[in-house]
Amino acid sequence: MLKASNISSFLLCLFLILPLYKNAWILFSQSSGYLPPYVYPVTLTAGTTVRGVLNWNTANDLDLYFYSTGVDLLSRSTFLTRQFSSSAKPEILTYTVATTGTYYLRPDVFSSSTVPNPYQLDIYKNGILT
Repeated sequence: MLKASNISSFLLCLFLILPLYKNAWILFSQSSGYLPPYVYPVTLTAGTTVRGVLNWNTANDLDLYFYSTGVDLLSRSTFLTRQFSSSAKPEILTYTVATTGTYYLRPDVFSSSTVPNPYQLDIYKNGILT
């Protein structure tokens, strides 16, 4: 069983290291609904179109969720939009925001026969890779 201090240390390392590796493959070994989730914040101004491109190299079914600030980021029911299919790769989510703020993209393991699930998430603002 993981201790809270171990999870906190892991998350701190993750948030310090991940921004250095644009276009890197990330290992996602969590089952849906378990902590820690991999949540990617993105600050957007009103009228900006965000596009998330989620790709993976296993037979698993991954989905991509898009959330606004102030909602449960682990829930499958509080999202603004999501992209899901049982077989299509990559999952491509596109959304134009109406208000300025911080939004969140979250990959989710819908079903998995293999753990971990390496994935790559590219995030675009108005067509420019961030």
